[in-house]
Amino acid sequence: MEESEKPLVYPPVVIAHIVNDLGDYFDPKIKGKSAVDIHYSAQLNGHPHMGTLTSLASAFAVGEYIQNRFNVPSTLKFEALENAPIEKNQMGDKEYCNLRLENIYKTDLTFLQHLNLRH
Repeated sequence: MEESEKPLVYPPVVIAHIVNDLGDYFDPKIKGKSAVDIHYSAQLNGHPHMGTLTSLASAFAVGEYIQNRFNVPSTLKFEALENAPIEKNQMGDKEYCNLRLENIYKTDLTFLQHLNLRH
């Protein structure tokens, strides 16, 4: 066999060699379920960056894929994580942190509302 006739073979990497598409990965977990909850969390201590927006949009896309492939409803559960203090105060030997959650949702809620309107 000449060099140009040899088949190109890729080594098995992670799970790519045992699944045909994304549905194969979810199939064992979804069989027999009447609905699927997708949990997504983000730390909202500033303006969302491209990574946050990309992963959130991907979560919506996976939910839609699951609904179409397995014919079960899917729900995206958005969980806001806020563990980065906005303000720190030292009182004696103790440090106290203030987390102002009401200030961090405005930008992300607009994006979530936009995604929700698309369906």
